[in-house]
This record gives sequence, structure tokens and C-alpha cells, in this order.
Amino acid sequence: NNFKAIYKVNSAEQCVLMLLSNRVDFWVNNEFGARYIAAQMGVTNDIYLETPPLESTPSYIAFSKKNQHLDLVKKIDHTLRTMKENGAYQRIIDDYFNEIGSK
Repeated sequence: NNFKAIYKVNSAEQCVLMLLSNRVDFWVNNEFGARYIAAQMGVTNDIYLETPPLESTPSYIAFSKKNQHLDLVKKIDHTLRTMKENGAYQRIIDDYFNEIGSK
């Protein structure tokens, strides 16, 4: 690799502190993990999240094979799609992190 140094630390909070003190150039974490830690530490406006992500991992919901929940699956799919299209999904995420940051 072309990095001068790679640091191994014990917590995400240490990563944030190193980033804020310019001891490192970047920190790799998942978006929600990084946003959560930044909000908890009150430094949301002091760090920048790079987009697009380096990697994206989809999430899934599983249903038991014993019961047929086809109607429920369709309702969940439709509701999530609608929420993403109308911005409600992103607003919930943003409100969550804003609330954490204000505590």
C-alpha cells in the first residue's frame, strides 16, 4: 500500500479523536456507525462522510417458512419503496442522528 502508517485502535471514538487532531487523514467505518459515533461525541459537523461508499451491503428481513407471509412481504416492500421515494426513509434516519447529537 501507499500509506505512511496504518493505525489499529481500540474504539471508534479513538478514530474520531485521531481524525479531529489531524493524526490521520481518514477513518473507514460504515455510514451509520460513523454517524452514530460522531453524533454521540457532538462532532457531526466536524467530520465529512465520503460518498459514494467504498462498499455497500444490502440488508434483509427473513420470514419463517412455516407461515406464508406473502401479503406482509408485499406490504413491507411497497412501504419501504414509497418511503425511499418520498424522502420519509431519509428523514427518519436524519431525525434519529439529529436527536442523538442534541443530547
